[in-house]
Amino acid sequence: MDTTQTFAQDSSAEQNIGAEEEIKQQGIYSASLQNIEMSDQVKLLVEQLDHLDKSYFGKDRHKLIKQKIDDITQLLDTKPIEFIQNKKEKADLLYLRGKALDYLPEYSKNAEDFLSKSIKLMPTKQEAWDALGHVYWKKRDLASARKCFEDAEQKKLNYKESIVLANKAVSLDLSDPQSWYVLGNAHLTNFFVNQGSTDELTQALKTYTQTERLQKEPNPDLYYNRATIYEYLERYNEAVRDYLRAHSIDPNLQADQRAEKIVNFVIQAYTLIQQKGRVKSNKLINMVKSVPTTLPHQVSFPTNEEQKQKIIYNVVATSQIEAGENSHVIVSAKVVCHLAKEQDVPMCFLVVDFKYNFSVVSIYHTNKSLTDIIKPGDEILIKNPQMIHTSLEFKGKLYNYQTLKVTDITNILINSAPLIAKYSEVQVITNTFV
Repeated sequence: MDTTQTFAQDSSAEQNIGAEEEIKQQGIYSASLQNIEMSDQVKLLVEQLDHLDKSYFGKDRHKLIKQKIDDITQLLDTKPIEFIQNKKEKADLLYLRGKALDYLPEYSKNAEDFLSKSIKLMPTKQEAWDALGHVYWKKRDLASARKCFEDAEQKKLNYKESIVLANKAVSLDLSDPQSWYVLGNAHLTNFFVNQGSTDELTQALKTYTQTERLQKEPNPDLYYNRATIYEYLERYNEAVRDYLRAHSIDPNLQADQRAEKIVNFVIQAYTLIQQKGRVKSNKLINMVKSVPTTLPHQVSFPTNEEQKQKIIYNVVATSQIEAGENSHVIVSAKVVCHLAKEQDVPMCFLVVDFKYNFSVVSIYHTNKSLTDIIKPGDEILIKNPQMIHTSLEFKGKLYNYQTLKVTDITNILINSAPLIAKYSEVQVITNTFV
């Protein structure tokens, strides 16, 4: 998915004579290519490959992309890497080989290996870090992807600058879908790299919608990227819709598998709630009896909010709160189990409150190590809980339940102790993407 390449390109109909025809006109053994260095030839071919990937969505799209990758690989094979002595040249060619392989619709282990070798030779090669981050993104290893994107503070500034450049491109031609698409990608990438506000995701969704209105040929990456945002925001019905739309356009993306995993997770959570967590009656009674209905005096949250002024919180059950943020209340519950899913963020747990209400708690800005901290039977207190209605319509059946969404883990106490004190590495944003 084209999520990190966010700089605008001119894609007007007058200048774009058609990617397929353009590629046919650009044989790799043309006289112009033979007159330049091999590394420069490869760079030119990768640029052509990038243009093809971004601008052509015909039925033979992947055939042409695969052909271009094969051309690049054959050219690189004429100069075996083990015979290259110059460190910079070797790093450049490894990068170009890995970069080219990443244009395959699926994750490529070879792309990861070549880019990793390039970085080992030249750790300051920023474009290699970018490309490797994109490979990890496709692998759904977003913790590693984020580390690549955060390699240097300057890179963060570059992503912010890409939004400025993309906005300028849009202003030059409001009817160009490619410029809108690039702008959406800029907002999406900036959110995950710079831990921006979810306003970035809202802006990305708006620009993707505009792209959809203007596009002449459906872009599968548009729907995949938008589905990634919906999945991160737990808007599962829309996420499944867009993943399946992406799959219908380009089955090679395997977006249907992403949709299937969301469906399985929602059905799993819904079924467990309907079956009261599959907890035996006596055990459930004892569990619910131990849920606090009042707030102990010694309990305090790790924020300055209460220090500035005295705030009185009411302890409530999930049935007593409304959709959206609920200020000055604390939900008190017991953890029933961890709800396993492929995506690390948000981490999800099934809980039960003192009125036998079962719901899901989703916790952001964490990773899988959270399951070593939060265990079944633990007491959980959530301050100012944000409640959302999770729903998914699938094969004529509606699955819905309450989810308590926690985007600030300083608002959680586990067994009366601040979660943030137990979980120090809170800056990991993983699978949804980014």
